Parts: sequence; C-alpha cells; structure tokens
Amino acid sequence: MNDTVFLIIAGIFGAIIVFAIVYFITSSSRKKKLGVIGMVTNNKGLTQGKLTEFLPNFDNNRFSKNVFRTYINIEQALNTLNLEGIRNMISPELFKQYEGQIAFFKNQGKSLIRQDFTHYYTRIIGVTRQNGEVIANVLLGLEYKEYFLDSANQVIGNNQFPISKEINLLLAVKNNTRAVMSCTHCGALVTSRVTPKCGYCENPIVSYDYEFVILKERSRTIRKPKFFNN
Repeated sequence: MNDTVFLIIAGIFGAIIVFAIVYFITSSSRKKKLGVIGMVTNNKGLTQGKLTEFLPNFDNNRFSKNVFRTYINIEQALNTLNLEGIRNMISPELFKQYEGQIAFFKNQGKSLIRQDFTHYYTRIIGVTRQNGEVIANVLLGLEYKEYFLDSANQVIGNNQFPISKEINLLLAVKNNTRAVMSCTHCGALVTSRVTPKCGYCENPIVSYDYEFVILKERSRTIRKPKFFNN
C-alpha cells in the first residue's frame, strides 16, 4: 500500500516537473518570437535623452502624435491602393511587401480596410545612430476596425468589431525640413503651406515636426488597455 501511494505521489510530482519545463520552453519561445525588432531596449528616460541628443528641440508629445499620423497615412494609402503616395515613408523592403499584399487581394477580388483608429500609446523603447541616421524602436498601441470588401465594395461577412494591436516599428527619424503635412480628416498628404485647408476635403491640415521612414514592422494582438494616453 505504501509503495502504491509513493508511486502515485512520485507520478504527480513528475507530471508537475514536466509541465513546468514545457511551459518554460513555450513561454521563452513566444517571448523571443514577439520580441522587439533590431535593438536592445532602454528605459524611457534614456531613450528620450538619446533622441534629445540626436534631434535638437525633441518633443515627446509631438513625436508620439507624428508616429501615429504617419502610420494612419500608410494605412489609408493601403485602403485606397495608393502605394506611390507612401513610397518615401517606407523602406523598399516594406514597399515590396505591401505591393505583394495588394496584388494578392486583387487576385482574390477583395480589399482589406482598416479604419476608425484609436491611439492608445507610443512608447520609445530603443534609440541608436546607424550610418548617420537616427533609428528609433517604437511600440504603437492602437484600436481599429478591420474588414474585407469584395469587388463591388460590399463588406464580406460581419467582422467589423474593433481589435487592439501593438505595432512594433523600427523608424529612421529626422527633424522635418520640408513642408510635408497631413489632413487630420482624410489623411491626404499636402506639400504646401499656402493654404490652411486640405484641397480634398477642406478640413485643416497639420504640420509634421518629424519625418519618418518605417524600416521594419511587426504586430501582435493585445488586450485593450484599461488606461491609456491618446
């Protein structure tokens, strides 16, 4: 009887140990897979200090909003299949990736739409200088609706519920030296400061303090934060 109890207890402990090992391996693999792109992370003070060092008159609030607007401009260009409008905002690698994505959806007779964006946060988690360029590693927290349209612009299915995503962006960033602005309503790019209104929808235009080129992009689904700065 005692031997039977001992074997049962030993079996339970063995199962617990095996489970712990499997969980540790799976967790480590997942963290590695979802890890940030391209550089070691730093704390908030160090990263902002580096950006202040690299970019005179750096302002975190304007930087955060500029990253969000840039990402929205890219998504709106993808919605309308206007890749040429964002060529100078993404790396050649991403351009080819988006080009392939659009070609695939066209062959399927549908298009992917993302809209109604909510900005949760922009977190700078790494900063470095490479070949004279300032490279920032950024996490962008968003909520948006995502759905497909068919060739007649009809919604496919009924999947229009908001989803929450964290976008990991590797950005080449510099102070804006050109008159590049974005309409706050339709996202159209404007290259002149002559008029304060968008030539497409007549809404106010917004000036960028920084110019970005998105070098790499990775995303993952997250839970909606209970508290966030937008």
